[in-house]
Amino acid sequence: MTKEKLEFEDYKYLIFAWLFPGLGHYLLGLKKKAYILGGIVIFMIAYGLYLKGHIYTPSDQLQLFQLGSLFELGMGPVYFILSFTPLREGVVKSFTFEYGTSFILTGAILNYFAIIDVADHILGRHKDSIWEEK
Repeated sequence: MTKEKLEFEDYKYLIFAWLFPGLGHYLLGLKKKAYILGGIVIFMIAYGLYLKGHIYTPSDQLQLFQLGSLFELGMGPVYFILSFTPLREGVVKSFTFEYGTSFILTGAILNYFAIIDVADHILGRHKDSIWEEK
């Protein structure tokens, strides 16, 4: 059954999906998809930090970097934790700096797509999904 729009109680799944990658899918009963999506998002952010990437913050000088902070909000509360630690600066002299920054940004954006996917599942837009438990 498809719905026209999200109801008030449906937004809790979207909030949980933002709080921790994969949690929205897990609460909907899509455990395989939750493990895969959550694992990929967490890996990309952690590997980006390992590669000494930069966390964009609103206080950055360049407007493009300030825009990047909106995208990195997709990490959820982890963004706020990381933005107040020395890890946010990255290591510019590291030859993996740009790769790390790209991994972090891509992981955060992927979590936005995962949140949209949770909304699509709630609205019934996935027909005969391979992720559905049978």
